[in-house]
Amino acid sequence: MSSEVLIQERRGAVTLISLNRPERANAINRALLASLQAVQHDLVSDKETRAVVITGIGGNFCGGVDLAEALNGESVATGGSFEFDRIPQPVIAAINGSAQGGGLELALACDYRIASATSTFGLPEVQFGELPMLGGTVRLARVVGASVAKRLILTGDSIDAEEALKIGLVDEVVEKDAVLTRALGLADRIALNPDFAVRTGKRLIDLSLESDLDSALSREQAEVAGMASDEEREAARRDLARRNPLYKKLFSKDR
Repeated sequence: MSSEVLIQERRGAVTLISLNRPERANAINRALLASLQAVQHDLVSDKETRAVVITGIGGNFCGGVDLAEALNGESVATGGSFEFDRIPQPVIAAINGSAQGGGLELALACDYRIASATSTFGLPEVQFGELPMLGGTVRLARVVGASVAKRLILTGDSIDAEEALKIGLVDEVVEKDAVLTRALGLADRIALNPDFAVRTGKRLIDLSLESDLDSALSREQAEVAGMASDEEREAARRDLARRNPLYKKLFSKDR
């Protein structure tokens, strides 16, 4: 799927999603939000994609909601939210440049965030008498803790990549030209593993954050025991043996 405002590419088992409004710092208008939501919907049933990378074309990841539309009385945020953390595949944000407002909310909906050393982050809505509406007040606290989330949301201040890494808002900071390469490399590494195990792992981790310890442990036992048939497990083991020389030595019958 490709549209004027969004480009979707398949790179092996990885899907790369690129926001394509560089002249507007990839700001989110109604068309871009609708395209992102359509991709979310399609990925839920996509059996070929094993990992996803989201980035922005040009010098920015996403500068937030398009204020030109907002000033014309068209509320972008009421059109829905981002839910990439709820699709089966792991989603990596490759954050090049600014991730402000709705752009940061998009990054927060990803499972892993890689930023450039020159990236900036913020949720400035309070300065305009508004608040984040695309998941910011919900997801930011889960990522960085309630007190840090309150500081960022209630001041509207922007922070740099160094502070974002320090508070856990991003997981890695790399040089500007290396962001997409690193994100795609990580996605490729994840995609090498059996898909049923990766999807189950993502689901179990997310559910554990919303459960008490005993319930989470019981769910883990049940889910892992039933996540694949014996035939699927054997096929995955043989596939790994073909690709990994060390594993092949351990299981000589696969030679």
